[in-house]
Amino acid sequence: MSAKATRAGRSTGGERTITLEISRFRPEQDSEPVFETFDVPLRDDWAVLDGLNHVKDQLDGTLSFRWSCRMGVCGSCGMTVNGKPRLTCGTFLTEFGAGPRSGSSRSRASP
Repeated sequence: MSAKATRAGRSTGGERTITLEISRFRPEQDSEPVFETFDVPLRDDWAVLDGLNHVKDQLDGTLSFRWSCRMGVCGSCGMTVNGKPRLTCGTFLTEFGAGPRSGSSRSRASP
């Protein structure tokens, strides 16, 4: 799986949001991985893992990914985030809110 955080903005309720682009591969319906986008809250204390859990718990229960300790120790939440290997439990969405690439707010993660 891959995730990319893009476009920090504000929702209609005034809460800051960021868009996650998540790479998904469902071999029964896709011939290759595809990206899906989801707007999630952009909170100062949320890691990429929190954004992924928000998608899974609130927006799309079919999303699945691996994580275990949340302490940056086990490495099971490791994904490629914006082209770099990172632990999603220790990579915060706010790192991408100001624009990790060319002024856009984007983060991509893949196993």
